[in-house]
Amino acid sequence: MLRTQARELELKLNRLRGELDTLDSEIKADLDASGENYAHLSEDEFQAMLTGMNDPSLIRIEVVYALRDQQQIKEIQVCRGATIEDGIRISGILDEFDGIDIETSKVGVYGSLRKLSDPVVEGDRIEIYRPVE
Repeated sequence: MLRTQARELELKLNRLRGELDTLDSEIKADLDASGENYAHLSEDEFQAMLTGMNDPSLIRIEVVYALRDQQQIKEIQVCRGATIEDGIRISGILDEFDGIDIETSKVGVYGSLRKLSDPVVEGDRIEIYRPVE
């Protein structure tokens, strides 16, 4: 009797593993198709992002940085109550541009100067300003 139950549980577990592998492949394919690069995220950050994709406690914002010949716009989700600094760091934009020093750079939302400690709200567009050359 116990062997039969153990065998049934093993079969169910194998079926669930297969379903998880399929789901994982579908999620990865969807992310690859989106063109976003999530390589800068740690495994924990990536899993948190997946968990929170439809979480109402998350809000969508943009982080923007521009050079003369290049502009980068990152659309990300952050938790309600996140700050401008949180958004910049989570976006990964600091890894893409060596010249950004958020401690000295001015930042704003839609052209209005703000502090790194200011909270963001749904739809905010965080802008990192560079000195005029």
